[in-house]
Amino acid sequence: MLTAEATVATSRASRYLTQLCRHADQMRRIGHRTSRNGDEQMPAVLERVEYSSTAGTVRFADGMLHVRASRDTLTLRIEAADEDSLRRLQNGIGRRLRTIGRRDKLALTWGRPDMQPDRTRSAPTTRTRHRNRRGERVRGVAGSALSPS
Repeated sequence: MLTAEATVATSRASRYLTQLCRHADQMRRIGHRTSRNGDEQMPAVLERVEYSSTAGTVRFADGMLHVRASRDTLTLRIEAADEDSLRRLQNGIGRRLRTIGRRDKLALTWGRPDMQPDRTRSAPTTRTRHRNRRGERVRGVAGSALSPS
């Protein structure tokens, strides 16, 4: 299963969760229309929507969306079986969230927690010197949190 996550800073997280899930539930009931100009991908088929003011789950035929709202953060997690489905869900959900959050100018960036770096090869451990954020010289090990990336 492939996953993508996004965290959105907003003081209206519960409101956006409710709007996003309510929209999905309406689309499930009436069916989703495609765009008139035909350049949009086919929308995902919605199967089930459940939500409260703090958590929501939207089940699609080819994946699932989990949404959580805290005091100042909206967290979205998509699970899908393949890259195409994941990309389609990311695009559709991201587009809808940007639409309903346009007044607050919500910023949404997807990350891939399932894409872990290859830990079988170790990075060389040579000593380096550089400056930290305050301009002080710092001695660290290359590949560590202290060294520049």
